[in-house]
Amino acid sequence: MIEFLGAESNNNKTGKVLDVGTGNSPFLPLMRERGWQVAGTEVDGALVDYFRRRHGIELFCGELEDAGFAGGSVDAVTIMGVLEHVSDPRLLLEEAGRILRRGGVMGLWCFNRSIEAVLLGRYWLGFDAPHHLYSFSRRTLEQLLGEAGLVVEKVCFRPVCYLVYSAVWAVARLRGRVRGSGGPVYVPRLPAPLEKASLPLGALLAKTGKSSNMYVFARKKA
Repeated sequence: MIEFLGAESNNNKTGKVLDVGTGNSPFLPLMRERGWQVAGTEVDGALVDYFRRRHGIELFCGELEDAGFAGGSVDAVTIMGVLEHVSDPRLLLEEAGRILRRGGVMGLWCFNRSIEAVLLGRYWLGFDAPHHLYSFSRRTLEQLLGEAGLVVEKVCFRPVCYLVYSAVWAVARLRGRVRGSGGPVYVPRLPAPLEKASLPLGALLAKTGKSSNMYVFARKKA
């Protein structure tokens, strides 16, 4: 994501970037180091406080549509791992598109509902109900972005095999339920042997556009 925005800043020119659902990501501090103006939103008040103390950056606490950003006021918007969680993805993308200047860029990450979702069904990592309210295919996401006034320029897939990730996640989630924990379960990395064994299949899924791990880059119509 940082590399993509860097390519957008010709001759070392920078601009203003808005990160939706910042959490505790290092993205905004890194962009600030590169000379960008930064802004962000986060619905978790504890994370907003932590981010202020840790990085000296004030995030808006709440949903993007309540933040009151002026139309056309930012050069780039990032929405990473957020779209599945919101109650109205169309409203979020439309608001992000309104805030983005004409010709500005949007970077987005979400799960791609592809062959892994078909094979795994409810055990697919992207179907993490009730924490995920929606799932998206490349086609439906491109349609939503188009309705928000954005044109998709690039789609990338990471060589991650969610057939294996989902199996490890399902076991971890079952353990959590047995222990009485109903919170979301995160699997940041696979055990090294499993990760190595899954790489060839992950690479094939990415090459054919079937990976669940999808990055989408779009531009607001000029």
